[in-house]
Amino acid sequence: MTLRRHHVLTALAALALTGPVAAAPAAVADRAANHTTPALAAFDRVWAGVHDYRATVTADERTNDGKRSKHYVYDVRFLKPTFVRIDVVDGAGRGSGAVWHGGDDIVGHSGGFLSALKLSVPLTDGRAKSLRGETIATTSFGNRLATMLDTPGELSEAPAGGDATDVTLIPREPLPGGVTRVVLELSNTTHLPLVFTEDVDKAPVNVERFTDLKTNVGLSEADFH
Repeated sequence: MTLRRHHVLTALAALALTGPVAAAPAAVADRAANHTTPALAAFDRVWAGVHDYRATVTADERTNDGKRSKHYVYDVRFLKPTFVRIDVVDGAGRGSGAVWHGGDDIVGHSGGFLSALKLSVPLTDGRAKSLRGETIATTSFGNRLATMLDTPGELSEAPAGGDATDVTLIPREPLPGGVTRVVLELSNTTHLPLVFTEDVDKAPVNVERFTDLKTNVGLSEADFH
């Protein structure tokens, strides 16, 4: 393996940030009308009107035993239905980037003098997965919404403090990676996500914080190369 190829593969591993390895959770054939909460229903309505968005994501993940962890800060761009671009600005993989167009492969690059060198690998490739075996293919708000609405289990909501509401999902069966609780903090103003947290036995193993969110900014497919 050449040195340049090694750098790109390393970048891809760092860029396989958040979201379960499987695509979205398998949708329940007949989604129960009561399998939602007021805050989640508001998110669902607002999301239907979002064409694209940009945000800064601060993500922290760790292994279930707590022995290994990684920190990332990245800019994300999303265009419906499945275009995602990530540029890492701090933490693991700083200076790297990755693009996904909704297919079976992820295209990534390293930073610095290697930024023009790109490599495509399958989403299922271990080099395209993060510390917790996750990929960028399921990072969108739509996927987070599907996780909450389509996963069999118990849903509840409570004030999160400030202008926000926590929606909590206790899945009937553990999610990939052994996740036993998911908490989605939603803004009471925009009704869009502020924080997404996955827990294993009440200990957080994946936390994503969304800031500088801008919706419907006019992104096009040309922005995802």
